[in-house]
Amino acid sequence: MDTLAGLASSPEQLTREEDIETAKSFGLLRARGSWLEWARWAREAGEGPAFDLAAFQSLRGVVQFLDYSEKTVFMNDRSRMDAYLQCEQPPPIAKTYPNAPRLLLHHPSLGEPFDRAGKLGVLLFWSFGRLRQATFLDVLTMQFKPVPSLGARHPLEAYVCVAEGACIPEGTYHYDPIAHALEQLDTRADVPFEAGQVLLTVSVIFERFQWRYRDKWIYKDLFHEIGHVQGNLHLVADEYSLKLEPRDDLHLMQDSERLVEEPYASFLVLGLQGDLGE
Repeated sequence: MDTLAGLASSPEQLTREEDIETAKSFGLLRARGSWLEWARWAREAGEGPAFDLAAFQSLRGVVQFLDYSEKTVFMNDRSRMDAYLQCEQPPPIAKTYPNAPRLLLHHPSLGEPFDRAGKLGVLLFWSFGRLRQATFLDVLTMQFKPVPSLGARHPLEAYVCVAEGACIPEGTYHYDPIAHALEQLDTRADVPFEAGQVLLTVSVIFERFQWRYRDKWIYKDLFHEIGHVQGNLHLVADEYSLKLEPRDDLHLMQDSERLVEEPYASFLVLGLQGDLGE
């Protein structure tokens, strides 16, 4: 314990990754010195885990959260957004392919799904669907979804590749949260997988974040976004006896002519075979 206490109070000792993990497991990653001392050490530490920890600790006492119940905070933010709007419009809050054929999905408000296609609809709604539209700061259009998102920007999009023999016709689809429908981009799937399987690929439109916040630090919040979505995906999958298998073959969708934004995560959805034509 004396060694661990020393690690927490003397940042220069945290030079190995295992030291950091040990201190983290005991909840000792709280600096006893000032944030200026951590910042000084961060400059001297160079690259590696020790630098990452020092940089994080130096910012803990600096980053402030705004209280939007204060009128001045609200008005200052609104003025900044007004200035942005005078220069350019924000990216659309949802992506659509207006000329693509649409397949309407089962909505949870209609009751429990009665087939596997309905389960797919419920899975997509609770992870990517829209609850309602609203206005933020009286100037920015936004949408509320079942998952939280920084500033309600919701930068993630969902694409579904369906093999022959699954619950909906084979093809490559984009999920439209406004219509709660799948937009068919192709009558074939772009990825090789077994009959009856469904591949869900999550992509990111980072401009939805960056238009409002305009700071490279915001990129880290994409990890929170995909974590929220992944949590809901697993909750719904467990509820309806589906199974999600994370995939690491994002390059397959990245090479697709129909996916123009960056693929971010991919899941094989098992348990959706059948129903079509039964």
